[in-house]
Amino acid sequence: KLPTMLLSTHIKGLLGGDLVAIAARPDKGKSSLLAAICTHLAPQIPKCFDADRPILWLNNEGSGKQIVPRVYQAALKVDGDVLQQYNAEGTLVDRYIKAVGHKYRIRVKDMHGASFAQIEQVIEAMNPCVVLFDMVANFRGGLGGGSSGGNKTDEIESKWQAMREMAVQHDFIAFGTIQISADGDDMLYPPYGALKDSKTSVQGAVDILLMLGALNSPDMQSVRGLSTPKNKRQLPKMPSYVQGQVHFDAAKCQFLDGE
Repeated sequence: KLPTMLLSTHIKGLLGGDLVAIAARPDKGKSSLLAAICTHLAPQIPKCFDADRPILWLNNEGSGKQIVPRVYQAALKVDGDVLQQYNAEGTLVDRYIKAVGHKYRIRVKDMHGASFAQIEQVIEAMNPCVVLFDMVANFRGGLGGGSSGGNKTDEIESKWQAMREMAVQHDFIAFGTIQISADGDDMLYPPYGALKDSKTSVQGAVDILLMLGALNSPDMQSVRGLSTPKNKRQLPKMPSYVQGQVHFDAAKCQFLDGE
């Protein structure tokens, strides 16, 4: 199940081979949402997969050292000051293990500029049950190992298809991130076609398209819109397309319903 009641009441539990696209404008909470998702999934792993299979976050933006504190914040639902307090007390790691189930259940690996062939080698070695491909467009290759003769749209589609094939072959749940284009700027619920370099190609490759919309007004900085313009995993008798506002607590990497 995914974090927030909004998502968990409309989307089935995910299975190996499923592919989810998470889309957002730059600096609107994409990494925080990834942290919220992986820390929410972590305690569920022993029920659905072998307990020793980790969640693997393939980082392609900035340093992994910046991501790890976000993961701790999301798991413990506290801000950075409280993290430092726990660390000074010597209780930080024990609290984290209690929250996610194992110290190394979530692994963050820097993969800047890596090819999909290199990614598959890492996946074969680590045998993850969930893989987060952060900024798919920045990885190299795809099906066939190369670009598509300068056609950016085809190249992007090839990368998402390669992710799906790996997810099926290695039985893991795949999450990939992509930017919302200017067509979806200043919107809580961007339209289906508002993905960077993709009007339909990425959308066609995924099982779920999860949009994280935001408004640019200074007094709306804590408001986010979650929507699923594509959702092949909807619960019975529930609509596939859901829209709802959540409160984004950036300091704690939380997305809270009904606030």
